[in-house]
Amino acid sequence: MVDDILPEDGSRHREDAEEKDGSDGSSRSSGFKPRRRKLKLISVLLTALFPGLGHLYLRELGKGIALIYFVLIDAASLVYFSSVRMHINVPLLVLLALLIPVIYFYSIYDVLQSTDYWNARRSGIARTQRTPVQNLWRGLGLGAQLIGGGLILFLLRQQPAWLSSFIRDYAGYTVAVIFLAAAALLTAGESRRKFKRTGRLTAALLAAGVAVLLILDLRLNRDAMLLLLRWWPVLLILLGVEAIINILRVRRKRNGTGIGRVRFDLKGMLLTLIASASVFAITQQDHYVQLWKKVSLDLTAASMEFSEETGYAVTKPPLEISLPSETRKLSVDGINGNITISREAVFHVQVQYKVYVDSGNLQEAASIADQTEVQVAPGGTLGLKVRDASYGPSGKRHPKVNMNIVIPFNRSLTLNVTTTNGNLLVKNLAADDVVLETGNGKIDLINLLGNFKASTLNGDVHVSGFQGNLAASSQGGNLSADHVQGHLKLSALVGDIAVMNTTGDIDVNTKNGNLDIEEVPKTLNAQTLNGMVQVKSNVVGGDWDVYSAVGELRITLPEQADYTLEASSGYGGIETNLPFPVENKTIKGVWGTGEYKVNLDGNSNVFIYKESINALDPQPTKN
Repeated sequence: MVDDILPEDGSRHREDAEEKDGSDGSSRSSGFKPRRRKLKLISVLLTALFPGLGHLYLRELGKGIALIYFVLIDAASLVYFSSVRMHINVPLLVLLALLIPVIYFYSIYDVLQSTDYWNARRSGIARTQRTPVQNLWRGLGLGAQLIGGGLILFLLRQQPAWLSSFIRDYAGYTVAVIFLAAAALLTAGESRRKFKRTGRLTAALLAAGVAVLLILDLRLNRDAMLLLLRWWPVLLILLGVEAIINILRVRRKRNGTGIGRVRFDLKGMLLTLIASASVFAITQQDHYVQLWKKVSLDLTAASMEFSEETGYAVTKPPLEISLPSETRKLSVDGINGNITISREAVFHVQVQYKVYVDSGNLQEAASIADQTEVQVAPGGTLGLKVRDASYGPSGKRHPKVNMNIVIPFNRSLTLNVTTTNGNLLVKNLAADDVVLETGNGKIDLINLLGNFKASTLNGDVHVSGFQGNLAASSQGGNLSADHVQGHLKLSALVGDIAVMNTTGDIDVNTKNGNLDIEEVPKTLNAQTLNGMVQVKSNVVGGDWDVYSAVGELRITLPEQADYTLEASSGYGGIETNLPFPVENKTIKGVWGTGEYKVNLDGNSNVFIYKESINALDPQPTKN
């Protein structure tokens, strides 16, 4: 006979009296068994000391080791990605930093639940028994867990050279494989359940979709992940469809009576959404850096009013600033006005500027102009900053200050030029690294040498006579480049791009605009979502990748070249005078030795011509 007593505190005290043996009538006394309860105070204190220790106290070895490794690997990853010599991903560092407090809170919450479960299990309320095979696999799993976590920590601490290369080249594919595996597990797990949970299949489709878009991003460099910003409402549609299907399934099982209860898989949906959002933020860092710059400059411009080049005008006394040898950088910070920077035969930095105030009150205009000046901050970085006074009925109108800055001919400086409203002109200059930014205005770069980055939110960019590497962008304006020697990268949100007479790699991208490229001596990457692409070159000196989502492709290839052509048209036709067959809206062929790859992809008509130098060349064929 067994007497079970369940006290109010939830523990269970079992005393076994004499147990009779039915076979021989013998009896034995099992005596008093101690409670062996686990205290919540101890488990919480251990968890607060370090996540996972409280679970080890409860003999939950698998979960405890996993939590300990999670914190250690997270901290080691944070140190690794912030110190290793590779492109720093700010969203990744922020995510790694946030995971530490998250895992602390989760550990404390879970250890409280686990303590109650442990005490209930010890008292016999929630008793489970493992088979010998389950115990074997559990032990093997713990061993593999220790080995795997130790190897990851070892690699993060040793920082071998191949690890950074692997992360740079294959980390994206690894994450995509993990998402595909998670989608398969979610689907398989739900298929075995008797009662289906709404949201599980939607979460699986989201994980699979993110994986596919990530692979397309890595393979084709098409910004496929940005489609999530436009297609996310599809998740709500899928969730509704899944709910209807589950309701109809339950109703069919009940022979048409009742509608049943909809069970939502909130945990699976939230985890998948958080993981997908994290991957999106990490992989699209450059996009959101530019977006943040655009938003910040737009907000600044929205809160300001700018004087035109009319009204009261005064030319300020010129500034002549000595340039010591320790000065390596020039920083120019403007508000409203055009900025011109050039290098001439002088020995000091010269600044000439003129102030315009379009106020009808002459006395007020003179006072504003008198308060406006260019402040100089000498040192390792020579700073030139416009300080003005606002005026007008709103008190937010700023005078226009046009500056002309001359740099000594015998100095090469790093430049950082920023203005909220105004044009930028840089000419006849050699500089190490140059960053040019304007919120509203055009940028002209003429006869320059160095590494330049130029961006405008609303304005054209024109480049002529450039040696070095150049990256320029405009949110609303056309870009053109002529006689560029070096790597060229141009991008626009809305605007056409034209490139002529370059000697380096060409990378051009516009969301809404036409691309016109003449002469491609090396590699070419040209993409537009809505516009025509026209490429004409007398040489093929590298791989070509040309794409237009909506717009014609007009490609002219040279007679003397070595390339492998592969082109396709989704909804249009293909016209060519090359001796290659056109089948199913695709054309493939090898010209010369086929050394370089020419990939052309479009959804409209594709025209591919070989530059005719012989009157007997075949006429274009259409398909």
